[in-house]
Amino acid sequence: MRLSSILLAVVVLLSASSLVALETWWIPAAASNPGLHGTVWTTDLWLYSQVTDEDITVTASFFPERLGAPTPIQAEIVLPPNRPVEIEDAVATLFGENRPGSIRLECPYPFHAKSRTSNSGGSAGVYGQGIPAYSADDTAPGYTLLGAANRPGPDGTRSNIGIANTSTLTQTVFVFARDPVTLDSYGSAFVEIGPFGWYQGDLFDMLGVANQTIELADVSVFPSAFFMVYLSRVDNRSGDATFVYGSSGPLISIANNPDRHFEIRTTITYNDGTTIDWLKWKGPEGYVYTTDPSSGYQTDIVTRTAPTEYCVDVVGRSGPQLATVTISIDTREPGGEWDGGSISYSTLGAIDEEFCKEIY
Repeated sequence: MRLSSILLAVVVLLSASSLVALETWWIPAAASNPGLHGTVWTTDLWLYSQVTDEDITVTASFFPERLGAPTPIQAEIVLPPNRPVEIEDAVATLFGENRPGSIRLECPYPFHAKSRTSNSGGSAGVYGQGIPAYSADDTAPGYTLLGAANRPGPDGTRSNIGIANTSTLTQTVFVFARDPVTLDSYGSAFVEIGPFGWYQGDLFDMLGVANQTIELADVSVFPSAFFMVYLSRVDNRSGDATFVYGSSGPLISIANNPDRHFEIRTTITYNDGTTIDWLKWKGPEGYVYTTDPSSGYQTDIVTRTAPTEYCVDVVGRSGPQLATVTISIDTREPGGEWDGGSISYSTLGAIDEEFCKEIY
């Protein structure tokens, strides 16, 4: 074989190896810390290599912060061929941490993973919940969580909701709960999760109804791009927990608007002494800029999915006399009536104002 052919083969092999995709799995909840009602939570990990003839190395990253961390806490796990590896109290053992969070596992070779988070704080033995590893692709247009309950007090039940952000983007997550029979709402809330951030909290405390007895509730969580959601329903007497992973599919209908889609119309009006050079509003890829051709400019009607914030930033100049500019953002459910708001500016100088509307 000629030297050039050998070099080409080496380059091809190196290029192919550099393109190997990482096998990535997430443990959406892990802990090494005390909890409510005398519970003490720890997570054990089990990993198994699918490579039969050599050791492989899995990189484990720990994400404990709701608003994300610029540099995750990491550790390496060597997996021998054809033999499982068990790591007890993995959060403390691998990362030296004593708090809850999520764990990401990455390797250029295939492997299996699963976990168990258990409570050892009681005198009747150890209770726990198996939490499988999930692919970062396990997301869909919405999540539905079934079986949440809230019975206040030491003999009752609590339901924690957890959210693991698997992306480099900050996610604003909307949570809504309702009675599955009457369809009455138990409330709604927003949670902002930073890049690779992790959050867990009492679901009904988040919704402001922690003092109510709620035998059963359905929970809808959306949008679901690049994050995972789960419930942990805990018996306050024993600390026994049941893990409920969000099932993807149709969202819970909210006010006969199951997709939470809203139409938005932006209108700019002003007197003859004023011109607006251009305006902008937030689009899927950032701000969208539009030239204003004439007085009374109205944007096209656009559709957004709640919850969101819709902003219009008006940038221009006033005429030679006192000018009044009115910006109106009207919203409606598809086929409904317009119901919006407006704000007015009176100015002799340049206009550079932003008007935002929260849409639920």
